[in-house]
Amino acid sequence: MASRGTSIGGNRAGGVPTASTGAAAVFSAPTGHPDSRGGRRLILALGLGAMVVSMMQTLVVPVLGIVQRDLHASASAVSWLTTATLLSAAVSTPLLSRVGDQYGRRPVLLGVLAVTSVGSVLAALSDSLPLLITGRALQGVATAVFPLGPPRRRQPLPTARLRPYSRPGR
Repeated sequence: MASRGTSIGGNRAGGVPTASTGAAAVFSAPTGHPDSRGGRRLILALGLGAMVVSMMQTLVVPVLGIVQRDLHASASAVSWLTTATLLSAAVSTPLLSRVGDQYGRRPVLLGVLAVTSVGSVLAALSDSLPLLITGRALQGVATAVFPLGPPRRRQPLPTARLRPYSRPGR
């Protein structure tokens, strides 16, 4: 049985093959990593989150006419619901990705989810167009989960699960 953090081939580099162990070495996950169920739950949660964010970006388009009628606003004013969301996403995604690289992806990802939640509550409870546009702009920050999520998804999985079809000699 392999000791803590070692592969069966004797590599102490956390499952990364070296010249001494070869590319065909069998890996074990370093201690402290979640089991395969934990990794699957993380991938499921991030996938579901990405799907919700994608839907949140475009879900308002079919109801623009209803919002225009209910809030007695012009078509150009109501179009700011989608514009604010996309503009917020375009600005916040690269900025928050960089902040995630500097200060850690997990706290930034949790912050993004908190801002998105505040935006969702604000948009749901608003009775005026400016508050609704502000809520939608806050929801646009959620697009930052795309660059923050995949590196987070790769962290807890053992190397053997990430590269199951490595070619010999690589």
